Amino acid sequence: MSLALPSRPNLDHLRKQAKTRLRELQARTPDAQLADAQHAVARDYGFASWPKLQAHVRTLAAEAAPEPSAATPPPGGPAGGAPSGEGDRPRDYGFTRYTERARRATFFSRWEAAQCGSRTIEDEHLLLGLLQARQGIAASPALALPVAQVRADAARGTPPVESLGTGVVIPFADATKRALARAVEEADRRQHTRIGTGHLMLGLLREQASVAASLLKARGIDYRTIADDEGAFADD
Repeated sequence: MSLALPSRPNLDHLRKQAKTRLRELQARTPDAQLADAQHAVARDYGFASWPKLQAHVRTLAAEAAPEPSAATPPPGGPAGGAPSGEGDRPRDYGFTRYTERARRATFFSRWEAAQCGSRTIEDEHLLLGLLQARQGIAASPALALPVAQVRADAARGTPPVESLGTGVVIPFADATKRALARAVEEADRRQHTRIGTGHLMLGLLREQASVAASLLKARGIDYRTIADDEGAFADD
């Protein structure tokens, strides 16, 4: 018999459940992956896959969300604007220290979320924004990932929904906010005055139960891959 979702299910809580389930699985099967744990949690709640569970929760959140009162700048907007999302203040994430490419990544992430019909900018949307913003950088070939393929993998199993318009405010999801805050920590730890795409990537990888981290790890990219690669911090 399937478990019943709470009346207001939360993706972060479900991700924590998946992380706990992963430890349980690895105690029995050491080579178990996060995807296995996520699938098990989804089946617990009666869903065929983790992406379908995510899509259901996001739909419920969108239905409960209040009508937006302001517009968010689309990708390619003024470089000095604040990160996408109502209430996401620049000082919260060191935005004034962002490189041009890092700022661009936040705008691209809003576009990715809108195309998916998501009412929040999830960690996988930020990852896609980062990959787009890093296009043209010769350094760190490990991060020269095919955007279209990563986007397809992130959306696998999720039913298509209508995209959102440019007038819809799309805030950062909690997991994305944590990744942005950790990017500041990564820059400070290295005594870097600017926060670039490499720092943001490390912030995503520290959110170990995230979709973004799973997508990167599936391609052999983990925290050390980026942390030990000076080219990852070159945004020029």
